[in-house]
Amino acid sequence: MPAAAAELAPLQYALNKPTPKIQTMSHDNLDDEIICPCSGTRRGQIRACFLQGLDADAISRKTGALSGCGGCEWDIGEYLRSLVAEAAPDKPAH
Repeated sequence: MPAAAAELAPLQYALNKPTPKIQTMSHDNLDDEIICPCSGTRRGQIRACFLQGLDADAISRKTGALSGCGGCEWDIGEYLRSLVAEAAPDKPAH
């Protein structure tokens, strides 16, 4: 087998492997996801701070999130909005 073909063999095998089933993540698994790589802050830490009544600025001071490169700003903002929506009582339909 030519050298180039030998190098491609593992890639070809990987491409032909069956796709694993994607599992639904529970809150526990999501809590372990790092949402701010600069500070290493995880979703669970953000949620815990939110449940303590902290706003984004206080969460940033406590965890270090939102204080580095800024790459997590959108993700954390969206996550906080989703937590607010979950915590809000159901609004009656008009």
